[in-house]
Amino acid sequence: MRLSEFDALVKKIYADDKVTAGEILKLQSAVDAKQEEALQAIGAKARRSTVGALIASFEVTVQLLQEAALKWRKARRQGKISQEDFGKVAAMIEANIELLKANLKAFSD
Repeated sequence: MRLSEFDALVKKIYADDKVTAGEILKLQSAVDAKQEEALQAIGAKARRSTVGALIASFEVTVQLLQEAALKWRKARRQGKISQEDFGKVAAMIEANIELLKANLKAFSD
């Protein structure tokens, strides 16, 4: 999948301000393809390299985020955490995503 195709998919997913399970699966498939492209570009030892470890950590992070988000949603519905507290957690996650982007930019030049 070319970058423009990936960007178009992401734009389509966020167009209605909702994300469905089906859209997550489509995005996961596109991310898997990007990861495989990167591994192929690096070569045979890529899976045992820092890039391979980074991919594995992303996979674990996504799983943890999904599990935690389900628990937070349930807790919000039960009144155990407020929308404001959930917003703080969401802001923390978004801040970490921005840190990843900044590191990529800083160390890519």
